[in-house]
Amino acid sequence: NQYDLLTLTDYKKNYIGNQYSNEQLWGWYAGTKTYNTGDLAGSVNGIFGGSKTSFSGESPTQNTVDKFETKWGEPLNTEADRSLAAKAGHYNEQDPYTNRDPRFYIDIIYNTAPIPGYSTAKIYYETVNGAANYSQLLDQSYAGITRTGYYERKTWGEQSVNNKTTPQYTDPLIRLGELYLNYAEAANEAYGPNGMAPGATMTALQAINKIRKRVNMPDVLPAYAGSKDALRDRIKNESTIELCFEGSHYFHDIRRWKDAPKVMGGTVMGVDIEKVTVSATYPTGYKYSRQPLSADRQVRWKNAMYYFPFNTEDMYKMKKFVPNEVW
Repeated sequence: NQYDLLTLTDYKKNYIGNQYSNEQLWGWYAGTKTYNTGDLAGSVNGIFGGSKTSFSGESPTQNTVDKFETKWGEPLNTEADRSLAAKAGHYNEQDPYTNRDPRFYIDIIYNTAPIPGYSTAKIYYETVNGAANYSQLLDQSYAGITRTGYYERKTWGEQSVNNKTTPQYTDPLIRLGELYLNYAEAANEAYGPNGMAPGATMTALQAINKIRKRVNMPDVLPAYAGSKDALRDRIKNESTIELCFEGSHYFHDIRRWKDAPKVMGGTVMGVDIEKVTVSATYPTGYKYSRQPLSADRQVRWKNAMYYFPFNTEDMYKMKKFVPNEVW
């Protein structure tokens, strides 16, 4: 039926600036949206919406940013991962946005990222006479600014008070890219990285590599492709990156994988960015420091959260019903 993966050049046509693509098996077309429409208040930050008091917006965490590999395919999720990539000359904590998975540049607005209406994204502060002077995209007079050091770009549409565009929006409910990921996950569990499901034409490893090849990423590195357990983590990571900010995939995936206690019980991280003098230590002129978000932005997990509560009106109909813990 001529379904196919879009090329990297056309990748964004799955959800922004286009009605439907032949990668979408089922998409919901939302039409065109002006830069300050209330429909987008949950995804567009106030500083882009030109509103000082509304538009909460989405701000990706450092945890999410770390899921984007180097362009050579090295994971960066843990300190040990980043150390190995740094030893290979492929990662520098003080130049962290260079040589990353191409989807990083599509999905994330990071400090110095080129964006219409702002030349480059200015998400930093500079200390002058002991006081912090905040940059354009950290203007403290706005309620809707990032608290993580990042803004979401994937479905942003590059629209703002400085760039009043009206792009088309489509929610790709199911697209071919997800099917390859679903197959890779299932086939790996049943037959391992190099086994092939009956009637199929590819292995789990070939399926995940097809997704990676589409965005000019190398095949999964041999160190992570030799066993079901090793490949499982890379499939999870690939799914998170490929589908991030599209609906609620990650929300449901970490519950399906039973990873929610670890993910939601961990520390939510952001990045502190200070403008400094260019030096060998700070080659970009910025000092990047990982830091946990404030306590009121951390998450507490209880296993009862695997379940949703009954609607209150339904609960009242059952006289002997006892709500689950938490609910």
